[in-house]
Amino acid sequence: MSNRKHISSELGSRARSRWIIPIVLFVCLQFGSGTAPGQQPAATVRAIPAPATPLPTEDQSAAVTRFSFIAYGDTRSTEDGIALQPVHTHLVDSMLRSIKRMQTSDFPVRFVLQSGDAVTNGSLVSQLNTSFVDVVSRLTQEGNVPYYLIPGNHDVTTALSVGVPARDEGRGAV
Repeated sequence: MSNRKHISSELGSRARSRWIIPIVLFVCLQFGSGTAPGQQPAATVRAIPAPATPLPTEDQSAAVTRFSFIAYGDTRSTEDGIALQPVHTHLVDSMLRSIKRMQTSDFPVRFVLQSGDAVTNGSLVSQLNTSFVDVVSRLTQEGNVPYYLIPGNHDVTTALSVGVPARDEGRGAV
Protein backbone atom coordinates (compact mmCIF):
# COMPACT_ATOMS: atom_id res chain seq x y z
CA MET A 1 0.00 0.00 0.00
CA SER A 2 1.47 3.37 -0.95
CA ASN A 3 1.94 6.06 1.67
CA ARG A 4 -0.62 8.20 -0.12
CA LYS A 5 -3.25 5.48 0.14
CA HIS A 6 -2.39 4.76 3.78
CA ILE A 7 -2.58 8.44 4.78
CA SER A 8 -5.81 8.85 2.84
CA SER A 9 -7.24 5.75 4.47
CA GLU A 10 -6.26 6.90 7.97
CA LEU A 11 -7.71 10.37 7.41
CA GLY A 12 -10.87 8.88 5.93
CA SER A 13 -11.56 6.60 8.87
CA ARG A 14 -10.86 9.30 11.46
CA ALA A 15 -12.54 12.12 9.57
CA ARG A 16 -15.83 10.24 9.30
CA SER A 17 -16.17 9.97 13.03
CA ARG A 18 -19.02 12.09 14.34
CA TRP A 19 -17.48 11.94 17.81
CA ILE A 20 -14.02 13.40 17.17
CA ILE A 21 -14.86 17.02 18.07
CA PRO A 22 -16.70 16.29 21.34
CA ILE A 23 -13.92 13.88 22.27
CA VAL A 24 -11.20 16.42 21.45
CA LEU A 25 -12.98 19.11 23.44
CA PHE A 26 -13.54 16.68 26.34
CA VAL A 27 -9.84 15.82 26.30
CA CYS A 28 -9.01 19.54 26.34
CA LEU A 29 -11.31 20.01 29.28
CA GLN A 30 -9.93 17.04 31.20
CA PHE A 31 -6.29 17.90 30.73
CA GLY A 32 -6.76 21.63 31.19
CA SER A 33 -9.08 21.58 34.20
CA GLY A 34 -6.82 20.06 36.80
CA THR A 35 -9.38 17.38 37.69
CA ALA A 36 -8.11 14.11 39.03
CA PRO A 37 -8.21 11.06 36.74
CA GLY A 38 -11.73 9.63 36.66
CA GLN A 39 -13.21 12.76 38.25
CA GLN A 40 -15.86 14.60 36.23
CA PRO A 41 -15.41 18.33 35.61
CA ALA A 42 -18.02 20.69 37.07
CA ALA A 43 -19.21 21.74 33.60
CA THR A 44 -18.95 20.33 30.11
CA VAL A 45 -18.26 21.83 26.73
CA ARG A 46 -21.26 21.88 24.42
CA ALA A 47 -20.84 19.56 21.44
CA ILE A 48 -20.35 20.95 17.96
CA PRO A 49 -23.17 19.43 15.88
CA ALA A 50 -22.22 17.14 13.01
CA PRO A 51 -23.03 18.29 9.48
CA ALA A 52 -26.19 16.91 7.86
CA THR A 53 -24.03 15.28 5.18
CA PRO A 54 -21.01 13.49 6.68
CA LEU A 55 -17.92 12.64 4.66
CA PRO A 56 -18.57 9.76 2.25
CA THR A 57 -17.17 6.33 2.99
CA GLU A 58 -13.81 5.37 1.57
CA ASP A 59 -15.52 3.21 -1.09
CA GLN A 60 -17.79 6.10 -2.08
CA SER A 61 -14.87 8.51 -2.36
CA ALA A 62 -12.27 6.19 -3.92
CA ALA A 63 -12.54 7.91 -7.31
CA VAL A 64 -12.49 11.45 -5.89
CA THR A 65 -9.21 13.05 -6.88
CA ARG A 66 -10.05 16.73 -6.50
CA PHE A 67 -11.26 18.57 -3.45
CA SER A 68 -10.29 21.41 -1.15
CA PHE A 69 -10.14 21.84 2.58
CA ILE A 70 -9.71 24.90 4.75
CA ALA A 71 -6.98 24.98 7.39
CA TYR A 72 -6.53 27.75 9.94
CA GLY A 73 -5.56 28.24 13.56
CA ASP A 74 -5.21 30.41 16.66
CA THR A 75 -8.59 32.04 17.15
CA ARG A 76 -7.90 33.19 20.72
CA SER A 77 -9.52 36.51 21.59
CA THR A 78 -9.73 39.05 24.39
CA GLU A 79 -13.47 38.33 24.25
CA ASP A 80 -13.05 34.64 25.25
CA GLY A 81 -15.63 33.79 27.90
CA ILE A 82 -17.42 37.13 27.42
CA ALA A 83 -18.79 37.16 23.86
CA LEU A 84 -18.41 35.46 20.48
CA GLN A 85 -14.90 35.79 19.06
CA PRO A 86 -15.30 38.74 16.65
CA VAL A 87 -12.36 38.09 14.31
CA HIS A 88 -13.13 34.36 14.24
CA THR A 89 -16.76 35.18 13.38
CA HIS A 90 -15.63 37.29 10.39
CA LEU A 91 -13.26 34.52 9.33
CA VAL A 92 -16.07 31.94 9.45
CA ASP A 93 -18.26 34.31 7.39
CA SER A 94 -15.53 34.32 4.74
CA MET A 95 -15.11 30.54 4.92
CA LEU A 96 -18.85 30.03 4.46
CA ARG A 97 -18.79 32.23 1.35
CA SER A 98 -15.86 30.20 -0.02
CA ILE A 99 -17.56 26.88 0.78
CA LYS A 100 -20.71 28.02 -1.03
CA ARG A 101 -18.79 29.45 -4.01
CA MET A 102 -16.71 26.29 -4.44
CA GLN A 103 -19.57 23.84 -3.82
CA THR A 104 -20.16 23.14 -7.51
CA SER A 105 -16.57 23.64 -8.64
CA ASP A 106 -14.00 20.95 -9.45
CA PHE A 107 -12.51 21.50 -5.98
CA PRO A 108 -15.36 21.64 -3.42
CA VAL A 109 -14.44 22.19 0.22
CA ARG A 110 -14.86 18.84 2.01
CA PHE A 111 -13.81 19.72 5.58
CA VAL A 112 -12.30 22.39 7.81
CA LEU A 113 -9.25 21.81 10.03
CA GLN A 114 -8.20 24.11 12.87
CA SER A 115 -4.66 23.78 14.15
CA GLY A 116 -5.36 24.69 17.75
CA ASP A 117 -5.52 27.56 20.19
CA ALA A 118 -9.30 27.76 19.94
CA VAL A 119 -9.50 29.96 23.05
CA THR A 120 -7.09 31.63 25.43
CA ASN A 121 -7.62 29.13 28.24
CA GLY A 122 -9.18 25.82 27.25
CA SER A 123 -9.55 24.79 30.90
CA LEU A 124 -12.27 27.43 31.27
CA VAL A 125 -15.40 25.79 29.87
CA SER A 126 -17.09 29.19 29.66
CA GLN A 127 -14.54 30.36 27.09
CA LEU A 128 -15.36 27.44 24.79
CA ASN A 129 -19.13 27.56 25.35
CA THR A 130 -19.53 31.35 25.20
CA SER A 131 -17.03 32.35 22.55
CA PHE A 132 -16.14 29.37 20.37
CA VAL A 133 -18.69 26.55 19.95
CA ASP A 134 -21.40 28.67 18.26
CA VAL A 135 -18.88 30.16 15.82
CA VAL A 136 -17.53 26.83 14.55
CA SER A 137 -20.99 25.22 14.65
CA ARG A 138 -21.86 27.50 11.73
CA LEU A 139 -19.31 25.61 9.62
CA THR A 140 -21.02 22.28 10.24
CA GLN A 141 -24.57 23.60 10.10
CA GLU A 142 -24.52 26.38 7.48
CA GLY A 143 -21.51 25.10 5.54
CA ASN A 144 -22.49 21.43 5.92
CA VAL A 145 -18.84 20.37 6.22
CA PRO A 146 -17.09 18.44 8.99
CA TYR A 147 -14.91 20.47 11.34
CA TYR A 148 -11.83 19.08 13.13
CA LEU A 149 -9.85 20.70 15.92
CA ILE A 150 -6.28 19.72 16.72
CA PRO A 151 -5.77 20.92 20.31
CA GLY A 152 -3.07 23.54 20.78
CA ASN A 153 -1.14 24.54 23.87
CA HIS A 154 -3.78 27.10 24.93
CA ASP A 155 -6.46 24.44 24.64
CA VAL A 156 -4.76 22.11 27.11
CA THR A 157 -2.68 24.40 29.36
CA THR A 158 -2.22 28.03 30.28
CA ALA A 159 1.52 27.72 30.90
CA LEU A 160 3.33 30.59 29.23
CA SER A 161 6.64 28.78 28.91
CA VAL A 162 7.84 25.27 28.13
CA GLY A 163 9.86 25.50 31.36
CA VAL A 164 6.76 25.45 33.59
CA PRO A 165 6.47 21.88 35.00
CA ALA A 166 2.66 21.95 34.95
CA ARG A 167 2.75 22.36 31.16
CA ASP A 168 3.98 18.77 30.84
CA GLU A 169 1.23 17.61 33.19
CA GLY A 170 -1.46 19.50 31.26
CA ARG A 171 -2.62 21.36 34.36
CA GLY A 172 -1.76 24.92 33.35
CA ALA A 173 0.38 27.55 34.98
CA VAL A 174 1.27 27.33 38.65
